[in-house]
Amino acid sequence: MSRPEHIDRPKMSEIRYRGAIDTVIPEKYDSVELKMDGMYGFMDISKGQWTIKSRTGNIVADGVWPRDSDDFVLIGEWMARSHWAKRMGDIEENSFYPFDILYSKMRGRDETRDLRDKDLYTRRRYLRQAIRMLEDSRYDFDEGSRAKLPLIIPVHVSDKSEWKELWEDFIISYGYEGLVFKSSYSKFDDKNAWARMKKEIEMDYICVGFEPANDSSKYKGQVGAVKGTLIDKDVIVECGGLTDAQRQDYTDNAEKYKGRIFTAKGNDWYPSGSIRHPKFREWRDDKTHYECSYTQVPEDIRDGVSES
Repeated sequence: MSRPEHIDRPKMSEIRYRGAIDTVIPEKYDSVELKMDGMYGFMDISKGQWTIKSRTGNIVADGVWPRDSDDFVLIGEWMARSHWAKRMGDIEENSFYPFDILYSKMRGRDETRDLRDKDLYTRRRYLRQAIRMLEDSRYDFDEGSRAKLPLIIPVHVSDKSEWKELWEDFIISYGYEGLVFKSSYSKFDDKNAWARMKKEIEMDYICVGFEPANDSSKYKGQVGAVKGTLIDKDVIVECGGLTDAQRQDYTDNAEKYKGRIFTAKGNDWYPSGSIRHPKFREWRDDKTHYECSYTQVPEDIRDGVSES
């Protein structure tokens, strides 16, 4: 069985948080997960090696795995170099949080199973078994070598009925990024099999340049905002919130950033494709221009909700 070169995240629909009473979770979703703020990627364990790749197929970490017979492809969040993980304090930086599995070889079996055509309920069962097996495999190494292996920690999953408690306890009180709702009957690549709800909404844009700082500000002569657009809609979004170091870098090196993808955060979406109070968050080398599309805006807003 050929190994995957890259695995895109399924396209997620967006759920707007309107308060504990007014927020409506579509009936099709029956489970909810905590959303980790790492790098989306996949962990490939095969033939005594492990690699973690970004969605575009770039290897971001690799090493020796202690058991040659282990053969798995897990989908999840890689926490290395995650600013959020460092800020949280109790999130292990050298850790991988899997929430799905696409290929699995259980111990004692001769062949690797392709699980992409299985429903999420079945994939989660295989994932739980795989995590237990992989944790056992870690102890085939001595303590020093074991410390070099990434920790594999399952993402928290609950019944959809518990989403309000999770939102209050983890997102509001503890600083998690948001929730992901899923259908247990969906295949991995089914449209809208997942939906996310975040305290701060995000949009991905293509950088088209920079807006200069106001002449009356102390940053006169420097960059004041990053300007972005969508691949399929004519919109210009100006994103502030830059640090002094970023302002100077973008002022000195503007051309090298044009055409790159960045994520902006804000308080709500607009039908125009902009977001309310946009602020620059980070550059994204793990995304493509085609992901910077108008479909990021929820359908009920695209259908003509006023910006006023």
